[in-house]
Amino acid sequence: IMVTFVPYPRWSQSEAKRTAGKLIHHLPLLWTTMAEYYCEERPNVYHADQIYRDLECLSKLATTMDKYISNSWYECFGRRSWHHVRRILAELEKIINESYDRLFSTYSVTQANEWSALHGDLAKRIKPALLATAQEAEALLQVCFQSAFDGVLTEDEEAAIKASCESVRRCEAAFTKAFTEAREQVLEHRSEQRRNQQCMEELLSDHVFVLHFSSFIRKVLGFADDLVQQGRNLDHFPRVIELPTLSSLFDRSVLCNAEHFNWSLRAAASIFSGFLIGYLGLSELFNRYDASIACTVSVLLSKFVGSAMVQNLGRIQGVVLGSVIGEMVHTVFNSCEGWSVFALATSLYVYAAATLFVLYDSTQYSYLGCLLAAFGCGKMMMGGCGAHSLDKGAGYDEISTTVCATGLVLLFDIVFSPGRASSFAHTALTESVGLLEGALSMHFDPSVEDVRFHKGEVHDAIAHAEAMGIEAAAEPRYWRTAWLGGAFSEAIRAAYQVRYSLAAMEYSMSEDFQDGGRKNAAMHTVMAAPSCAALLEAMARKVGSVRPLLDVFVHETCDRFGALKDPSVVHSYRDEIEKAQRSIASDLAQDTSISRRAVEGATLEQDPLCEVCVVIGSLDCMLNGIRELQHAILRSA
Repeated sequence: IMVTFVPYPRWSQSEAKRTAGKLIHHLPLLWTTMAEYYCEERPNVYHADQIYRDLECLSKLATTMDKYISNSWYECFGRRSWHHVRRILAELEKIINESYDRLFSTYSVTQANEWSALHGDLAKRIKPALLATAQEAEALLQVCFQSAFDGVLTEDEEAAIKASCESVRRCEAAFTKAFTEAREQVLEHRSEQRRNQQCMEELLSDHVFVLHFSSFIRKVLGFADDLVQQGRNLDHFPRVIELPTLSSLFDRSVLCNAEHFNWSLRAAASIFSGFLIGYLGLSELFNRYDASIACTVSVLLSKFVGSAMVQNLGRIQGVVLGSVIGEMVHTVFNSCEGWSVFALATSLYVYAAATLFVLYDSTQYSYLGCLLAAFGCGKMMMGGCGAHSLDKGAGYDEISTTVCATGLVLLFDIVFSPGRASSFAHTALTESVGLLEGALSMHFDPSVEDVRFHKGEVHDAIAHAEAMGIEAAAEPRYWRTAWLGGAFSEAIRAAYQVRYSLAAMEYSMSEDFQDGGRKNAAMHTVMAAPSCAALLEAMARKVGSVRPLLDVFVHETCDRFGALKDPSVVHSYRDEIEKAQRSIASDLAQDTSISRRAVEGATLEQDPLCEVCVVIGSLDCMLNGIRELQHAILRSA
């Protein structure tokens, strides 16, 4: 316990606030970097690589923050100010996640489209206002972080937030005006239809960028306004979705879940088998009425699927090394003299600090660090000073007990195996493709008036596939061919790209930018275009051609992959899709509603041309992601 508090306590809420500080610094900085990249006359591939690296860094920070917020519930002890901070952190996390989706979608669109001369002219005109708005947004986030994340908002801090908000609003209005006027100037002397078409073809990435940037500014301003309200009313922010309560112990959906039932069966069989061996004994190898095997089994249980054998070997390492090291230290410092007791205490602290560091800060060896800490510290503390003598026979008995317990866990993991990780990975990836098809079908169905976000479901399916793919790389293959780990990682990366584009489109097609909102006028305009059905049909056939290729991850023989016999899996559909894209751009260009001027005070997020460009650009990036998925599989099939 002392190790976790010295030299400073490892509070989850402190870690969450520290991570939030990094995110508040990285997020506006990344938008500024993206803005500088966008304002270049020609795309710089090295700057694009830096943006991609920063996006990966932002994603990792956001993932860790979610875990810290969940775990900090145990630390609040009913203190309202701490719960108040948790609510603020949870709201900030929502902004980070949405901004990341929009940033990645913007990055994908800028990479997929060529930059025309019109882009250079437009970007040059709006660059000062754009960068000024980004800098003011960064300053506002810093003020919010410094003011409100201590759980108390003073009058001076509230005034500072309001003043910064006004500055951001002025800059945003100037940026909106600059973009609108610049678009008018670079497209002057053209017919309305020609202007619309050039916006959707040559300036598509520009409209996508400014809409997503405007959305970021809206979220920052909304967060700052909510902070002021939260300072006056601590219940303004919604409650954080807490961890399951005691009532979940009797939740039938959990109790009857096949995965949980299977794990309970394996765990019970392992523990009771250990009790039985300990009760009966086995010649001189195991003593009778000894619960050591069952106790060791209870520590070694885990829910790993594919890497069970690798994990079991790691368990033996952790238990044996921890026990031997603990026994050696206790034997060396066994006397009751002051220096010996002090040396033993120091050794215990240093050993616990080292093993817990491995537990908390390592991904591959965290479980090994946990076992080293549990068994090593226990051995060091065994018995009083001068009362313990080295018993090598007992050490051998403990190693035998550990090997037996590990063997039992391994045996029942094999006998009652829930399935193979590679099969789970294939199923989850196939499910994510099916969810994508269902989302597109629902979003472009004229009979469906509301927008239901599918980004969460698709993300969960891809994340599950990614986790199972890591497990599949460690599972024993026996007579099967090697797991296509490289191809699967590329497929997961492509699937995430598709998901980010889907999320950005879902945010932009809802009137209030929220899940369950009505479809906006721009989305109805796109659906009403005569060529929209042809584009969706071409996309559906493209996605359908990828589905059979996913079976390559469960193709485990040296025979030729059967799906390659189908000509459709290697058909690019590029001509059909490009023709449909040109047709829909031509159809939409004739619609005067998308070029109407926005109402006074509206932002670029409500600009009809920007909204239409986001839909078209998102669909194009989804197609690029599906092509990348197809390439990743065909290169290894």
